[in-house]
Amino acid sequence: PNRISFGNNARIEGVIIFEKSSGTPGEDKFTIPNSAEFYPIPGDSQYDAVREATAGYAILAPTAAVTINNNLNVNGSIIADTISIKNNASATLNDGIILAYSSHANAITVGNGGKLTFNSSGEVTVPSQGISDKAARAYAYDPAGYREVVK
Repeated sequence: PNRISFGNNARIEGVIIFEKSSGTPGEDKFTIPNSAEFYPIPGDSQYDAVREATAGYAILAPTAAVTINNNLNVNGSIIADTISIKNNASATLNDGIILAYSSHANAITVGNGGKLTFNSSGEVTVPSQGISDKAARAYAYDPAGYREVVK
C-alpha cells in the first residue's frame, strides 16, 4: 500500500496523484499532519500537457484514505476513497469540489473541531480526467453553504 505524509508547512507546486495499489480501497493512506498549501503547476510551456491533464485537481487519490489533521489550502479538488478533516483542522478548497468514492455514509467526515470551506471565483473547474460515474459522495461550492452533487 501507498503511505504518504508531509512535514511542517509543506508547499506543493503541482498535483498529488496516487497510483492504485494492489490493496483494497482505503488501504492507501495520505495524511496531512501539519499545514500544507498547494500552488498551481508552474506556467512554463513545458508543463502545458500536465496542466491540461490535471485541470481542476489538487489531490487525486481514488483508492486512498485522506486524513487532514491541520490547515490545508488547495486550488482545485480533493478526490479520494474517504476524506477525514479533524483535530481542529481547516481545509479550504478554492474553485474545487470534494469527492469520495466510498459508498459508506461516513465517506467524508468533518469532526473534532474540523472545518471545510469552499471558496469560488465563479470558475470552478470540475475535474473530468480519471473520474468515473460511480462516485458516492461529492460536495461542491454553493453560495448558500454546500450542496451534495448527485451523480
